[in-house]
Amino acid sequence: MYQVRNITAALQADERCHRSAARKRLGARKHTHATAHATAPRGNMGAGSSSLLNEEIEEICECTKLSQTEVKNLYLRFLRLDKSRTGKLNVDSLMMIPELAMNPLAPRLTAIFAESNFRQFAELIAVFSHRAEPQTKRDFLFRVYDIDGDGVIGRDDLTQVMQLLLGEHDDEGELLKRVVDDIFKHADKNGDGVISPDEFDEVVEMEHVQKRATVDL
Repeated sequence: MYQVRNITAALQADERCHRSAARKRLGARKHTHATAHATAPRGNMGAGSSSLLNEEIEEICECTKLSQTEVKNLYLRFLRLDKSRTGKLNVDSLMMIPELAMNPLAPRLTAIFAESNFRQFAELIAVFSHRAEPQTKRDFLFRVYDIDGDGVIGRDDLTQVMQLLLGEHDDEGELLKRVVDDIFKHADKNGDGVISPDEFDEVVEMEHVQKRATVDL
């Protein structure tokens, strides 16, 4: 069985975070500001401002399992990357992040997170935390593989991802075909021609994904 190796996963967006943010107003006067060292007009939640409310920091910490210090540092990093001061990061900005730029799956990751605001940026980076859950990493990695977004991984999806991972080492495409065939033979338990989320566990070893997707923030 060909094991998918040398890849970095990213964190799936936590819907509870967005629902929580929708219920709370950003202008809460009872909370003090966390200081940052850049200035810009205030836009999305903490995205285009020089500071974050304590309330905002606490919400992001709860959603991402990052510490308050990590969130504040990420916010400063976000401001440096957001050179256009739009409160969102485009593909070029995302590719300035070494964790993404060095990843063979960077085209997929940046496609998913293009135009991300600060909360989404924090969720993306949080995947590299030692505290990120293996299942969370696996769920997002499934989203990366599911290129057409239909909830299953088809042969075309897997072929495109494997092309990114194999790079220029397979000029004739023979290795690519063997790899895809082998993965489907092993993972497609019911023989329906697609890999479901449950079957995806056969493709990615959970402990291995957790190890590969851990760096210091």
